[in-house]
Amino acid sequence: MAGRGGHALLESFDKVTVHGIFGKTPRCFAEEVTLDANFARNYPERLSYSQAAVFPSAYGTSFYALNVRTQLNAGELLLVHGSSGAVGLAAVHLGVAMGATVA
Repeated sequence: MAGRGGHALLESFDKVTVHGIFGKTPRCFAEEVTLDANFARNYPERLSYSQAAVFPSAYGTSFYALNVRTQLNAGELLLVHGSSGAVGLAAVHLGVAMGATVA
């Protein structure tokens, strides 16, 4: 899988070091991290580097909150306070995708 900017993601089940992709791993607030290849993805060209950097945290947080903590079901009402931030917008997107009524 080719990464952005000419960097390549190695096909390996071991840990690899990559650039130009996004993913989530412990200690991810660094210029370079090492992460398991299964948790790395090329980010879409339409996203800026900054948007791709926040995507896993925002959607990961919202997914955890809606699926694990609240077990949101289709048809239920989801009220999102502060939906102008990354996590709030992700909660709105995921809530709609899950079939909830978002207010």
